[in-house]
Amino acid sequence: MLMANEQQVFQPTRRRGLILQAGFVLFIGSAATGAIAGAISVGAGTGFVLLLLVFLILIAMLPVFIYRFMALQSAQYILERDGLRIHWGLRLEHIPLTEIEWIRSVNETGFNLRKPPFAFPGSILGKLNHPDLGNVEFLASDDENWIMIATQSKILIISPENKNQFLVAFQRMMEMGSLTPIQSESRMPIAFVEEVFRSRAARILLISGFFLAIMGFVSTALFIPTAPLIPLGYNNLGQPLEAVPAEQLFFLPIVTSLIFAFNMLLGFYFYRKEEFRILSHMLWITSNLVSFLFILATILLGQTTL
Repeated sequence: MLMANEQQVFQPTRRRGLILQAGFVLFIGSAATGAIAGAISVGAGTGFVLLLLVFLILIAMLPVFIYRFMALQSAQYILERDGLRIHWGLRLEHIPLTEIEWIRSVNETGFNLRKPPFAFPGSILGKLNHPDLGNVEFLASDDENWIMIATQSKILIISPENKNQFLVAFQRMMEMGSLTPIQSESRMPIAFVEEVFRSRAARILLISGFFLAIMGFVSTALFIPTAPLIPLGYNNLGQPLEAVPAEQLFFLPIVTSLIFAFNMLLGFYFYRKEEFRILSHMLWITSNLVSFLFILATILLGQTTL
């Protein structure tokens, strides 16, 4: 039985979703690596441009699956006497007991719910408009344990692994009533990004990192017309490798952009806790330094080939 300050933590079904999303991350990462390797080997021309485009599309998809993997791994439904707390990655929903009108298994409601767009096992997330229910938001990992929560403002769909245990615990909570309802709060991931950008130091580091990543592409584009062929390294004897088309130099700003994107996301992860924010700043400083050194190297390379 739930006491005044007692919490019961329920988790969504994770195993299948984590395996599937980890598979997506590995597949996309491998495909992106193959695409950029193919672009480097094929040389200048239409093939290079197409493979580079495929690489950029795959890389743009990768953070989405990484975030969904991390969000599922840490997702929780926290049930307490004064309300329900839902944590799913950067998505946060705190619902006071007084705002919950009813809660029951979706199978018992008679409503025919379809999944939101781009939903798959482990990541049934998003919103849709139901003709009878109105706005419905999904924070679930599978469609076998769906529970519908009706509040004064919206409908939420969750999927605790122990659905029946969750419903029993909630019924007991309702019977006891609320002593001090929790504060209502609804935070979307974009709100967390806005919070980060309210810090002057974080804002400067992220904006400058983005600017330097763009300048890496610009400096490469300006350099290519001056040197059709360039060596991209040295052999064991210190001699330059065989010269290749200068278009392949685009591989370097792509790598620095990936470093910036990875460090940015990892920095966001650490920024959630005050004591780890110094790590976020270190990661963002590192990204800026790497981009700056690449731009400097491109400029120096351009001067030596003139």
